[in-house]
Amino acid sequence: MKKKIRNIVSVFFALTILIISTIPAYASPKKDFGLIVYEQESQLPFDYYEETVNFDETAKVSEASKVTSTTTYITVYGYTYTKGSKLYGSWRNGTSGGSNISAITLTFNRSDDTSYNISFTATVNGSYTNGGTIGASLGVTLGKSKSYSLGSGCSVSVPKGEHYLIKYRPIYYKYKVVETEYLEGYILGYGWHRIEVATKTCYVNVFDHWDFTVVED
Repeated sequence: MKKKIRNIVSVFFALTILIISTIPAYASPKKDFGLIVYEQESQLPFDYYEETVNFDETAKVSEASKVTSTTTYITVYGYTYTKGSKLYGSWRNGTSGGSNISAITLTFNRSDDTSYNISFTATVNGSYTNGGTIGASLGVTLGKSKSYSLGSGCSVSVPKGEHYLIKYRPIYYKYKVVETEYLEGYILGYGWHRIEVATKTCYVNVFDHWDFTVVED
């Protein structure tokens, strides 16, 4: 009887070993730290390139308006100003005078007579979007006239028996202004990017100073 029981136990033990040996071994599961690894393509609507530009400080891009998605963009503008060569306006008549008795000193400044025309118009040609921004940068209002001081004016000695005329004209510069429109958006995984959308070019006449000359009258 005892021998029979030992045989049964041996068979059971052998079967148990066989079953355990057929169970596959598994490595301990890795801890999940919540890390997500992914590949992301740029969601820009079209090709882009990065460029360093000076952006207009009045472009009204506040912290509150910054986007946090890849599908929303804000519009900003960049400007370049290129000063052209010196240009001359038409001569204007100032004061005139002389004496047959003695030599005199002829002077011309606006404090003598406020009727003289000392205005200059900031004419503009070409296309642009933000005229106020461009004008503010150049110190003018596009298309509008502005009075400019004659400064110390002009003074000349007129010999006895002579009659002179002081003339004046504006000296100005033509500025080339290139206005570039950009879309600015935040691309998740890439950061902030600016996409050039379009450029516009205009030319603005900007007053510099008055020029004087004296002629016989």
